[in-house]
Amino acid sequence: MITTHTAEPVVSPSELLAMVLPCGAQFLFLDEILEADQAHLVARYRFRKDSFFYSGHFPECPITPGTILLEAMIQCGMTAQGYYLLAQETGKENARRHRFLALKSEVEWFEPVPPDTLVTMRSQLLAWKFRHIRASVKMFNENDDLVAESLVSGTGVLLISAGEHMNSSDKSPECEGSITKGVPYES
Repeated sequence: MITTHTAEPVVSPSELLAMVLPCGAQFLFLDEILEADQAHLVARYRFRKDSFFYSGHFPECPITPGTILLEAMIQCGMTAQGYYLLAQETGKENARRHRFLALKSEVEWFEPVPPDTLVTMRSQLLAWKFRHIRASVKMFNENDDLVAESLVSGTGVLLISAGEHMNSSDKSPECEGSITKGVPYES
């Protein structure tokens, strides 16, 4: 008989949500993470009526801008999934020292998302290597209608303070005076 052992997740959904917060609460489009593992992530967000973008995006009939929908899908499929995988590989503290930057996205919108809509995003990991991530993300409304679908990719970069030097244990060349080190490295 063959048995497989899967390690317990290093990071809980609530800790994962806190890791995504560096973007700032006013620009966080994840209210809760329902599921997270090595291959997928499921998250929810309610687009609140008082959000800053509705007053200027069709004031007579507000709808959520497509760029905001894409940002929510990126936060689910690239950022949160990336932090989950990075924490599994290198630990929570190391993962917190990184930021995920979007590199490429393709998106299709199928339905408008009016204010006060609760969306569920389902992300499927397509690739994860050397802190580069690629995922397919689908967004559904409360009626389970597909409202948007995207392919997103990005990379995790290590934050360093201005003047801080990378040391040999970081396995990357020194990068003086930089805020991020843009070349992912192996741990």
